[in-house]
Amino acid sequence: TTKQNKSVVAGLRAHHIQSEDPNVALKDYARTGGQLYVHALTNGLRVAAEGIYNRNRNYYYGYNHIDTALNVFPSQVRQTWQTIGGGISIENAIENSARTDFLADIHYFNTSDKLFDVTENNIEFKATTATRLGNNMQIGIFTNLLHASTGTPGLTFNATPNFLYRNNIIEARGGVTVFKDDAVGVFPDIRLQLNLVSTKLALFGNWYKNVRMNTLQSISAQNWFIAPSKSIDYQLLPTTIQTREGGLKGTVGLVDYRLLVAQTLNKQQELIINQQNQPHFLGLTYDSMLTNLTIRADLGIALLKKVNCMVYAGWHKYETTSQQQAWHLPTLEAGLSLVYKPISKLHLQADAFMADGAKALQPDGNIFTIKTLKDVNIGLKYQISKNFGLFAQVNNLTNQRQVLYLNYKSYGLNATGGLLLRF
Repeated sequence: TTKQNKSVVAGLRAHHIQSEDPNVALKDYARTGGQLYVHALTNGLRVAAEGIYNRNRNYYYGYNHIDTALNVFPSQVRQTWQTIGGGISIENAIENSARTDFLADIHYFNTSDKLFDVTENNIEFKATTATRLGNNMQIGIFTNLLHASTGTPGLTFNATPNFLYRNNIIEARGGVTVFKDDAVGVFPDIRLQLNLVSTKLALFGNWYKNVRMNTLQSISAQNWFIAPSKSIDYQLLPTTIQTREGGLKGTVGLVDYRLLVAQTLNKQQELIINQQNQPHFLGLTYDSMLTNLTIRADLGIALLKKVNCMVYAGWHKYETTSQQQAWHLPTLEAGLSLVYKPISKLHLQADAFMADGAKALQPDGNIFTIKTLKDVNIGLKYQISKNFGLFAQVNNLTNQRQVLYLNYKSYGLNATGGLLLRF
C-alpha cells in the first residue's frame, strides 16, 4: 500500500511464500517479509526512513547421506533465519541544484537463527559527498563503516577521498582508501577511462582495495543452510579485496558491450564447505589469500523496440593458499535474459543460467567436481489497473534436481504466482 501527497510518500510492502508437501521430506519452507517506509521532501532535502522484517524458515533439504546409518530428524535441521532492522537516510534532492551533493545513511539490523541459537547486531553507516569545481573537476569522499557484534574484529571501514577530472576524451579519478580489517591500512584508488571513439569504444583500467565484512546477515543471505555453530572456523572475519582490472566497453548502434580482464587478491576469502564428520551440515571456512583471474564479456542488445536481450559469460581461474580448492566457486558461468513488453501493462521475461567447475570436499577427503548447473525460468507481470496486478514465475523448466552445494539438490520444476495490490 502507498499513500502520498506533494512532499511525503508512505507505504507498506509485504510478502509471504510457503511450500508444504508431505511427500517431499524436509523440503518445506516459508518466507515472510515486509517493509514500512516514509520518504519526505523538505527544504531541498530528501529524507527517507524504513523498517524491515524478513524471516526464512527452511530445512536442510535434499542431501544424500553417504553414511546411511546417520539418522536426521526434521526438528534437528529446521532453521529460522530472521532479520529485523531499520534506518534513515538524508540527501540533497534533484530539485536542489547545489554545487555539493551528499548522501548519508545509517541502518541497524538484528539477525538470528533459532536452531543454532545465534544472534548478531549490526550497525552500518554510509556517506558520500562530492563538490563540483567548474565543469570538469570534482572532489569528494566515500565512506562506509560497519560494526558487527559477531565479527572479528567488530569494526571495519573504508574511506576514500578522491579527485575527478573528465572531458570528452578522458575520465580520471585518483585518491587513497583508508581501510580497517584486522589493522588500519592505506591503498591507492585509481580509475581511468579513455574514450577512443566517442561512446563507441573506450578503454578503462582500475586499481583499488576495499574491505568487506562477513556477517551472519550476509552469509545467511548467500546460503540459508549455513550452520554457524558447527562451522570449521566459527569466526566471521573481514575479506580484504585488492582489484586490478581493465578492458573495453562502448555502445555501437543497439548493442552495449563490455570486455573485462580482472585479477583480485582476496585476503581471508570466505568459502562454504561440507563438514567432514557431518556432511549434511554446511560450514564456513577461509582461504588466507585467494587469487581470482577473471575474463568476462557482457552484451546488451535492443532487438526490437519492445525486446531487450542481455548476455554474459565469465571464466575464473583460482589459486588458493591455505585451502585445497576454492570450494563451491564455479570456474565458468554464463547467462541469458530476454525481456519483452508487448504492451505497457504486460512484462514478460525469460532467463537461462549455467555454472560449471565448482569443487566440493567429500567426507572421505576426496575432491568432488559438481556437475554443470543449468537453470531456465520464465515469468510475467500484468498490471490490470493502477491498484491491481498479477504475477507468475515458473522456475527450473528442465526439472533437473541439480546440486548447488554438495548434498543439497535444488528444487525441481516449481511455480509461484499471486496478486499485486496497491492502495
